[in-house]
Amino acid sequence: MRNLGQQLQREMAPLPGEHWHLAVQIKATSLGQQLICLLDDGEGCEPAEEIVMILRQFLTRLLVDWIMTEWQRLLIVEELAQYRGFFEGDEEDEAVARACQALEQGEKTSKNYLFYRMGYRQQMIEMIGAILQEQHQVDVDGFLRFRMQEYRMAITDAVLMAVDDLAMEKEYRDFVGLLQFFLEGQDYRIPQAHVYLDGTGHFELLDRQGASLLGEEWTATSMRIDEHVGNEDVLISTLVTLAPQEVIVHFIDGYRTNEAITTLQAVFGERLHYCTGCDRCRASVQQGER
Repeated sequence: MRNLGQQLQREMAPLPGEHWHLAVQIKATSLGQQLICLLDDGEGCEPAEEIVMILRQFLTRLLVDWIMTEWQRLLIVEELAQYRGFFEGDEEDEAVARACQALEQGEKTSKNYLFYRMGYRQQMIEMIGAILQEQHQVDVDGFLRFRMQEYRMAITDAVLMAVDDLAMEKEYRDFVGLLQFFLEGQDYRIPQAHVYLDGTGHFELLDRQGASLLGEEWTATSMRIDEHVGNEDVLISTLVTLAPQEVIVHFIDGYRTNEAITTLQAVFGERLHYCTGCDRCRASVQQGER
């Protein structure tokens, strides 16, 4: 609150009006802190109505910017308090940053016409400006609680999204760590495993002689990772079980985006390599150029 008052004084100082001055007081009350603006309407100053209008405009803009930075962060931290036991190290700061980012992105893509047209910031500017014009004071906490319920709900949703994202990342790290632990406890069972992945999501898992490394139930056709639930797990679990000394990934049709390959890279590390141009990959490229 004190920072807000100091900023208001700094921004109002260079404005025209040599005969009037602004003073700011911070007063503690049973309901919190009050920011009180006092005008000195000395001799020869501009009409008081114009001074008050200018002050109201400056105060409204600064107040809204303050709400959507410092106050918003406090509201996010307050929402995150119920998940405090979940976070480790700097994860809470990361959750705050992600929630802020989700709020900004949500405002840009909101399907609600009012928010899409004006955004939370502009809506607050208009509403707080009207309140200050009518009542000359605004209770920020009450304003957010009762007049900006959609904004508070957006903060809750953003926090849930941030927590869910961090939880999924934590589960993924634990999953990768478990696979790494299992893999490190095994001796190499085969020298090489070749993963052929095409642009439709189909994959084949072959040894260096071209024989399938999948179980008999999977050898009838090449598998498609997104065709059946668990096919991605089949590829990962088979490779971890086989514990090849080297994994070679072949991207047919230039297809290079796949979560399973990302996981394999994390698990196998330096043991995973990418094909630089075998006969099959070159033939696929030549066929695609025709």
